[in-house]
Amino acid sequence: AVEWFRRAAGQGLPDAQVHLGVIYSEGRGAPQDDAEALEWFHKAAAQGDPRAQFNLGLMYADCRAMPFADMIQAVEYFRMAALNGHSGARNELGRIYLYGPVMLRNRLRAASWFRKAAEQGNADAQNNLAMMYAKGMGVPLDKREAYSWFFTAARLGHAEARRHAKDMRVHIPDAEEIERKADDTIRRNGWK
Repeated sequence: AVEWFRRAAGQGLPDAQVHLGVIYSEGRGAPQDDAEALEWFHKAAAQGDPRAQFNLGLMYADCRAMPFADMIQAVEYFRMAALNGHSGARNELGRIYLYGPVMLRNRLRAASWFRKAAEQGNADAQNNLAMMYAKGMGVPLDKREAYSWFFTAARLGHAEARRHAKDMRVHIPDAEEIERKADDTIRRNGWK
């Protein structure tokens, strides 16, 4: 499979370039090689592929692109992927703006990126946004909104959100109505 991906990637096909980048990044089907992964991700990212941009963001944030984390470069690649609709990149931007280096922290931006990813069905982002509402961080304190997002993320299989929703439910008088609306939203959007 690696040889077929290499041939297709060499012809400039971004899907193949991303797959080859993942193969080298994770060491599946070929020896793990960050330099080789970076090369293929860069080629696909240059063609606007959001999966490649997201993977580059991860590599720069995790010290895999250079001996130290380059959060500015990571944010730039996450932003490119996020603007191309990648929900994982939107969630990562939210995490960086909430927990990252002090110079990048901005709770309003964090909430905005978490919301964009949450509205795409990203359970991690839904849990993160719920936590912000539960604590009033970057958004108004709103236990009902927090419960709604925790419940939605829990329905999508997020274990931490399930625990939070269970703990909050007894304090939410209209929990059943919120749950019905959340279930309707999940069905309407086809989230799984």
